[in-house]
Amino acid sequence: MKGNALRVFSWTVAMAVILAMGMGLTAVVAVPVAAGFTPTPTPAPPTPTMTPRPATPSPPPPPPTATPLPSETPPPTLTPTPWCYTVTPGPPPTETPAYAVHIVVDVQMTPAVADPGDHVRMTVTIRNEGNAPATHLVMRTTLADELLPFAVQTPRGIPAINGQDVSVALGTLDGGEEVVITIESVVRSGVAPGQGMHAAVSVTYDGGEAGGTFPPPPPTPVPPTLDRPICPFLPESGGHSAPSSLWSDLLFASATVLFIVGAALWRRTRRS
Repeated sequence: MKGNALRVFSWTVAMAVILAMGMGLTAVVAVPVAAGFTPTPTPAPPTPTMTPRPATPSPPPPPPTATPLPSETPPPTLTPTPWCYTVTPGPPPTETPAYAVHIVVDVQMTPAVADPGDHVRMTVTIRNEGNAPATHLVMRTTLADELLPFAVQTPRGIPAINGQDVSVALGTLDGGEEVVITIESVVRSGVAPGQGMHAAVSVTYDGGEAGGTFPPPPPTPVPPTLDRPICPFLPESGGHSAPSSLWSDLLFASATVLFIVGAALWRRTRRS
């Protein structure tokens, strides 16, 4: 009997605990203690509490970085370099003037064309452009046959007229000094009108001789100064130099010849 009572008591406590847990109640049931038995209270399990976890803050997004657009750089312009060389005339060499005589003779006749009876004047200018005196200087000229000389004017020296020959012994002419001699003449009668005047003058001195003519001789042509580059092959508008264009022309000509020869051989093969 006592064992059955304990079983009933145990089942009763278990059912009470289960009901208490099902109703969400937490209680301590006081039961009478039988003699010689100490019941052990069974605490109700605590109701779990859902504690929300704090959200982890996300770092702020980085500010947008302005990416510069690539600048449009124009392609470099290829400038062809022609095969050129420049000839630059240098200054003439500086020559130290030597101690020498340099006689220059200028001859003029007025008028240049004359008729019979016209008065003709020949002016002879003799200059010593050197830096040394010219000694024993003598001027000589022979007038044309259609002229009759009749007077000689000279600032120095001794003039002489012998037929068509006229001479003046001037002596010494220092450097930088000049003398002007005038010979007067007349056109002889019986000469055809419209005669062109001409004359030749010779000046001799110790160590040299000079002369002058009328009309004066034509000037010696002076070669032009090279003031631009000399380019055997100039660049063309297409940006290629002339050597490459020359090779292109040769290749084109060779291809043309090969095409003509091939066409002729093909026609000959078809006929045969």
